Amino acid sequence: MKKSAQSLLSILRISSQSLFKRLPIKNPVIIETVVAFLILDGFNRIFFAYDMGFKGAILHPYWLIILLISCRYGFGPGLFSGIVAASYYVLFIFAGLPSRPEIEKIAETNGLLLPITFIAVGVMVGSIRQRHLETEVEQGRILKKAQESVERLQEWLSHSEKARAVLENRIVGHTMTVKTLYEISRKLDSWDNEEIYQACLEILGKHFSVERASFYLIEGEYFVLKSAWGWTKEDHPQDKIFAAKSLMEMAVIDNKLVTVKDMLRKEISRNASKLILAMFPIHGDMGNPIGVVNIERMDFYHFNQQNLKTIGLVIDWTGQALARSKFFHSLKEKAIYDEEYDMYTYAHFKDILKNEFLRARTFGLDLAVSLIKLDNFNLLEKESQKLLLRAVSALLKRFMNKTDMIFRYRVEGTFAVISPMRKKEDITMAFTKITEGFNEVCRTELLSTLYEPNVTIHVTELHQDIKDPVELVGYKVL
Repeated sequence: MKKSAQSLLSILRISSQSLFKRLPIKNPVIIETVVAFLILDGFNRIFFAYDMGFKGAILHPYWLIILLISCRYGFGPGLFSGIVAASYYVLFIFAGLPSRPEIEKIAETNGLLLPITFIAVGVMVGSIRQRHLETEVEQGRILKKAQESVERLQEWLSHSEKARAVLENRIVGHTMTVKTLYEISRKLDSWDNEEIYQACLEILGKHFSVERASFYLIEGEYFVLKSAWGWTKEDHPQDKIFAAKSLMEMAVIDNKLVTVKDMLRKEISRNASKLILAMFPIHGDMGNPIGVVNIERMDFYHFNQQNLKTIGLVIDWTGQALARSKFFHSLKEKAIYDEEYDMYTYAHFKDILKNEFLRARTFGLDLAVSLIKLDNFNLLEKESQKLLLRAVSALLKRFMNKTDMIFRYRVEGTFAVISPMRKKEDITMAFTKITEGFNEVCRTELLSTLYEPNVTIHVTELHQDIKDPVELVGYKVL
């Protein structure tokens, strides 16, 4: 039988390939299915003429075609192959088209069970394959979007290099040197938005004699202050300004540099216009204004057209740096693995939790989900936070099983652990060791004066009352 199945597969492959080459067939599934059954019918007549339709076979050969077609092409072809197999089988049983009394008679003796099973299995296996095909299409679409985003990033980088070249050429002969400006402007090559805001104003202050400046971004109907340069605590720019009542709306609407001369030309009151010398729009990745950089005070001799053009290039470069940072953080959120802390990301946690829940439910396996929260984590400085996260990651890797999957959870300073085929008692013992190691880390000189050692751990084990994977997550810990 094994040799017969191999012969059938080779004959089917050769016949299908020859037909597809000769005929302009748009959808070869139907032809491939029909050819397969015709070949199998011929095989039946030549070698098993005494048992037409393989009615006496323990494992019916029609299963081979149904499984091959449905596993390769999905739901529709699986249904079609099941229907063809059932039709073939019925025709062989009745030696032709059956009448209604004949169908009713054989139905009473469960004679139609196998044809119905052909159709059911074709639909079931085809549905499973169809979901995989749809997933592949969706992943291909996501990959295509990612490739397009990378191409845009490369274009942004190209524009950034051009802007840098122009900037370096224009500042020759001024009060700064190319090397000095280049070293300072490298601060814009950051993934941290706060550093980009401050670096932009620092370049204006140290190299263009800007004494006071402010950096605003558009958030809804407001301009929100992100950074300031040269201001005092007593005389500080507003943190939030309604856009419709702000002078910065002019720079956004015109989408270009607006100076105090332009404001006076448009008959804006002198009391309002004297507060701002120039307003530069910040452009996003699509060229749309996303904010404004204001120059409120600047040395009179340096407030000239040439310097304003150069400052405009710095602002454009800042906008591109923010776009790159936005793209980087977007990719980081979608990534499934955090290389910095050697664990999975929260974006991957939801998919894995759902899959492991279905696996445990289907096969009756144990499953436990643990949440670890570091109390008062936000009170630490950034460097101490990173040190503590790495320490906890190392402890989890050391004491948890190889099959346990460790994730960064949605709230900073929290972790999640999915433990397939493990009970709550086993995990609790491991967490006792982790807690002891955690307390030792917190008693080090770096953290002892800043952080009160405390960790909250919640373990939920799968049981019959849990109907949804979300119930395995102990939100009360957060």
